[in-house]
Amino acid sequence: MNNGNGTKTVKLSALQRVGLENVLGEQRGKREELRTFYDIRRKVRLTQEEKDLYMREVGGGQIAFNAAAASKAPELEVTFSQVERLRLIKLGDSMDMPVGILDWLEPLLIELEEKA
Repeated sequence: MNNGNGTKTVKLSALQRVGLENVLGEQRGKREELRTFYDIRRKVRLTQEEKDLYMREVGGGQIAFNAAAASKAPELEVTFSQVERLRLIKLGDSMDMPVGILDWLEPLLIELEEKA
């Protein structure tokens, strides 16, 4: 949903939220450069209750996303500012990634690229 002032409200699946949190968490840079990504991560981060529902232990202290359980999760509406939108689009256009990330990232980027 376009909010007029450059902000955009989108619905994110649990998979998109986990993926976005992980991708943003891997970014490196100076504090000021990372502040926008930090703010976005705070918006999309799963609650502890959601983690309990959608994450599972796979042994050896490792945790994996339970896609089957998460597919039933309600989507979360998140409003991105114009600055956040542009930073996410730029990140999506510039980072090296495996093609599988596009399964969840491309629909989000397309929506963010639509005129606000």
